[in-house]
Amino acid sequence: MKRMLSNFIVWALWFVFGGFISSMTWFFFGIFFMLTLVGFKRGVACLRLAWYSLCPMGKSLVIEPETDKPGGALKFLWLIVLGMWPFGVHIVIGTCWVFSLFGLPLADRFFELASVSFNPRRVKSVRRNKYADANVPKDIEEEYEEWKKGFKGRIFALPYMNCRATSFKHVWHTLGDFKPMDSRAMMFTHTYYETAKELVATYGIRDGDIVIGTCLGGMIVQEMVRLRKLKAMVLVASPRSRNDYYRMYHYIKPIVLALSDRGLKWLFGTSPAVPPRITNLINGEHGAQNVRRFIIQALGWHGVVLDLPMCRIHGDVDFLFPVPAKCDYVLRGGHFIGIVNSDVCVASIKKFIVEKHREGVL
Repeated sequence: MKRMLSNFIVWALWFVFGGFISSMTWFFFGIFFMLTLVGFKRGVACLRLAWYSLCPMGKSLVIEPETDKPGGALKFLWLIVLGMWPFGVHIVIGTCWVFSLFGLPLADRFFELASVSFNPRRVKSVRRNKYADANVPKDIEEEYEEWKKGFKGRIFALPYMNCRATSFKHVWHTLGDFKPMDSRAMMFTHTYYETAKELVATYGIRDGDIVIGTCLGGMIVQEMVRLRKLKAMVLVASPRSRNDYYRMYHYIKPIVLALSDRGLKWLFGTSPAVPPRITNLINGEHGAQNVRRFIIQALGWHGVVLDLPMCRIHGDVDFLFPVPAKCDYVLRGGHFIGIVNSDVCVASIKKFIVEKHREGVL
């Protein structure tokens, strides 16, 4: 019931603050081109986008790559005159959503629609996403229990930034010998590699263990492959490199570099949206330098080459990272799916492990 309510709220925000305007824009151009007869196919594509714009949640566009084939007078008319209208509408609305921060997933949808504005015929269809669920088939559950009995390693997990190890609910412990970790004391003072090295030593992570990383903790567990020969890795709402962020976040880096320590303290130390622990940290000694280093590191991390079985789990409305092109399980939810949708995450991990076990990898 809570998920249905949250999905309705997201849809209502989309519809009221731009979705209806977007849909009517595409609908108008669709009818116009269908009446010209020669532009019938382009009109159908516009109507397809109008339908998508009403409710894009749970759907994705199947877009054909741009070609360099020359077009006729109709294509020239669209590119120079008419295409500017839907392009401008979606850019303006998307930009407004950017400033809301938590509206970045919606902004990304508007920018996606803007990207096809000059050639809507590139959109071949609207595909309904397949979402992971919390149901684990009986045969997979039984096979997982058998695998768990024979698995000699342990499963370590690193929670979201500024979260305690206890944020992993009981359902996570059904994975087996589950060991949650805590890196809060090192988050703002160590590099990812230094944090990974200290965690490996503190918790005794060995070759053959499995690690799970959520959010920025996923970056740290990826650094662990430099230290141990891990059996597998699971990334929950986590990037593989700096390229997995929404592009808008990269504009923060030059701002942080330009701000003085006093400016950073004002920006992060007084905002009610910033957790108290971070507020206390930045207002303490060397706090501004630590936060500056943390942001620069997060937005400049280039990733690690991984040569092991890996599972990626992502929410479809994550405000930090868009759903990656190669994602094993997409969940209905936002960035904190590891906490809010923990049952679905655990079910997805079990399915992943059984699948790899059948392939002879795990």
